[in-house]
Amino acid sequence: MPDDLLASAVFEERDGAFWPTPVARGPWHSDTLHGGAAAGLLAFAIERAAPAGFRVGRYQVDLLRPVPLAALDVSVNPVREGRRLQVWDAELRAEGRLVARANALFLRPSELAVCAASALGQRLPPRDGIASGPLGFDRPDARPPLPGYSTAVEVKRLAGMRGEGEGTAWMRLPVDIVAGYRLTPFVRIAAHADFANGISQRFVAETGFINADLTLYLHREHRGEWVGVDAACEVSGDGLGIVEARYFDDEGLVGRVRQCNLAAQRLPGQSQSAKPS
Repeated sequence: MPDDLLASAVFEERDGAFWPTPVARGPWHSDTLHGGAAAGLLAFAIERAAPAGFRVGRYQVDLLRPVPLAALDVSVNPVREGRRLQVWDAELRAEGRLVARANALFLRPSELAVCAASALGQRLPPRDGIASGPLGFDRPDARPPLPGYSTAVEVKRLAGMRGEGEGTAWMRLPVDIVAGYRLTPFVRIAAHADFANGISQRFVAETGFINADLTLYLHREHRGEWVGVDAACEVSGDGLGIVEARYFDDEGLVGRVRQCNLAAQRLPGQSQSAKPS
């Protein structure tokens, strides 16, 4: 991790609010958060409020506005509390203004003599022997992101990541989302879910793409510290697009992510925000 990002977590909890550390900073503007930081914080809050004995099957985040690098309030409320299915909502606010919201569908697992052979057969190549580096793109005109969440994450590239709409990599966030709380399997993968767009960026002249949301589907619990991401981006001439990605651990496929994309007229590293207001 760069020296200017030495922190034990992405957020600190104090006085009833969550305070971002420099690690939370996004790649587009020095005063706003990375989408993964917001997604990880909302996942942490929902999981802390929800009852034990359930596992997340779907996690959805709407990134409504740029999230400022300032004190944040999170509220969590149950929508349905059933014996086998539960739904919980969370809202993220800055100075009373809604900036992001999340919805998690929890399911109660049961033991079945079923082998998901198709899922178990999907694996990423091993990362052994691959040098670690920050998130970036293998092209001469790529601009480095601002120091923050994107540069704190440890990346081992496997393929793509040339700004041509596809990328495959192993990734590891070396800090906790909230200080004093170890990353759980759900919060860990939720904190990486925004990176699907990051590694599958499609650059056209001075235009990149931001994701306005993310939806994570999980068919089993993630294991280990490393998260494998295999992502692709499809865009149209009117500046809209989608990202689809598969997420892995060392044992195979864990789940999938989908995102809605929107063209942004500034590339990472520039001084003004490309997020819609």
